[in-house]
Amino acid sequence: MPAADQEKWDTRYRERGAEAFGTAPSDWLVQQMDWLLPLRPGPVLDLACGNGRNGLYLARQGFDVVALDISPVIISWLRQRATEEGLSLRAEVVDLTTWDPGPEIFAIILNFNFLERDLFPVMQKVLRPGGYLLFETYTIEQAMLAEARQPRYPLKGNELLHAFPNLLVRQYREGIFHESGKGRRRAVASLLAEKPAALTVMD
Repeated sequence: MPAADQEKWDTRYRERGAEAFGTAPSDWLVQQMDWLLPLRPGPVLDLACGNGRNGLYLARQGFDVVALDISPVIISWLRQRATEEGLSLRAEVVDLTTWDPGPEIFAIILNFNFLERDLFPVMQKVLRPGGYLLFETYTIEQAMLAEARQPRYPLKGNELLHAFPNLLVRQYREGIFHESGKGRRRAVASLLAEKPAALTVMD
């Protein structure tokens, strides 16, 4: 399936162009910036980054970003964009179903419009204490919106709220929302969660 996914996305990006998928950052990301800015320069991990709209946004704010996606076509485009703008953004082709993050630890992890449940423990592991996970993707309520595309892997009701037991939920929403710049309603769950810093025990 990953090879088929790679070909699917490569074809879409070749036919439609990277910017056809939107260039504005997610509303949810922008709304959480007061939490994130003190963590500059990061590093930030952008999973299944697509055209990098969220990673580019944070790189422009002074963050160091690592962006991963299965499509060589979009990663090539993203590398060129980061170079042209002089941004600290490293883009790599990665199959996230077999991804091994190695020893890297991140201050911020972004997961937007992508659902691979097997990665949940990995995200908690590679997030540093005091760091934040921002997660937003479709829920089963998306099927109620006839005008919208149906996700292959939707979240169940309240699933995201309880998906990361080792993290502290700081902000959460779930429902049908209109995202600015998209022109359509989307049924999503959105999470901002923090990895607790290690406690210091006083004698």
